[in-house]
Amino acid sequence: MKYLTELVSVAVGVVILIFSNLYVSQYASFLVSFLNVLGGLIASVPPVFLFYAKYRKNKEIEEQFIVFIRDLNDSINSGMTLPLALNHCSKRNYLSLSKYVNEISAQVDWGIPFEKALKNFSDKIHSLAVKRAVTTITETYKVGGKLTDTLEAISRALITIEKIKKERSASVRSQVVTSYMIYFVFIFILVVMQ
Repeated sequence: MKYLTELVSVAVGVVILIFSNLYVSQYASFLVSFLNVLGGLIASVPPVFLFYAKYRKNKEIEEQFIVFIRDLNDSINSGMTLPLALNHCSKRNYLSLSKYVNEISAQVDWGIPFEKALKNFSDKIHSLAVKRAVTTITETYKVGGKLTDTLEAISRALITIEKIKKERSASVRSQVVTSYMIYFVFIFILVVMQ
């Protein structure tokens, strides 16, 4: 299962909550609030951390994919064949993406067609932007278009998409901070009035 760890964590937290409210409340009521907090934390904190770790990894892969596309384009423009350019790129460090670049290079070295190796790569990645870029690259490669022009256009498009995401994130972040400030001021006023 894809989200087994998250589901187990939520299930354990819910079981603790149910156990504390049904059984512990009858015998040791002073433990109920502690167990409720513990169950809530167990149900919420691990899934949040796991989802955040996956989000960071995907974001890092998207950022490094742009660098990989540029390096591949530069290698092909310098006169290397596609397998040689992939082999050259596989020796560089692309952080979380390095494993996938090495797989693509190895598959092409083993005789698997380039478009099939890229398809295998896009099936493992959970990023819509990368999947779209891979689809564009494979279609260009199939029809025999100039791959370097396509790689250059894709890298420019991915950079533009990344800039738009950062601008949107900055805009939303300021609104979230404002909302939290209003909330805490409201809570402070309620506490002072009592």
